[in-house]
Amino acid sequence: MKRASEWLCAMVIPPRWDVAGFTLRALSLWHTFALERIGNAFLCGGVPDMNDCESLLIHCRLTQAKSAALFCDARSMLRESLSMYRKLARLTPEQKAHLVDCINDYVLSCLIAPERVIDPNAKSGKVRAPYQLHIIRSLCSDYGVTIDDAWNLPYSTARAWYDICAEHNGDKSLVSESELERIVANIERMTACSPSSN
Repeated sequence: MKRASEWLCAMVIPPRWDVAGFTLRALSLWHTFALERIGNAFLCGGVPDMNDCESLLIHCRLTQAKSAALFCDARSMLRESLSMYRKLARLTPEQKAHLVDCINDYVLSCLIAPERVIDPNAKSGKVRAPYQLHIIRSLCSDYGVTIDDAWNLPYSTARAWYDICAEHNGDKSLVSESELERIVANIERMTACSPSSN
């Protein structure tokens, strides 16, 4: 069966997700920004623990405005954290492992976006602003989206719109579908041939 296009997946991402019984919004630009800033392992890498689960479950239930408000109101953040802590404390070790797996699937599914080739000869320096802000700027200026709406767009949809505009403006870093299929096939072939897969 042919793999679904990242473009298609990005444009039809569901707005709500059931993640091991927790109802979450699609991972938005705001969610990626906020969770990366607090070092959440699901987005920053590393081995996630229950604190990472707790912060992701708290913020990904909320819109940008409500999630951002928690950072400004310690009492509300404490109330949300204690409530979520109590829910997670009731889980068995097997349920906690299942929750981590479900959150991993949710994050990976919500971050589907077309791949880009990094040009080592590019003359531009390292980008200092968070990439989410570049996407927000593009959505607002190129599509007329409000900042609040841009923050709340599902990440993969926002990335696809950003990539469409970038390609229209001459960006040649997007990997073609056929090239990506070749890359995936090579990775699968190498994985099948590795000693650990036998």
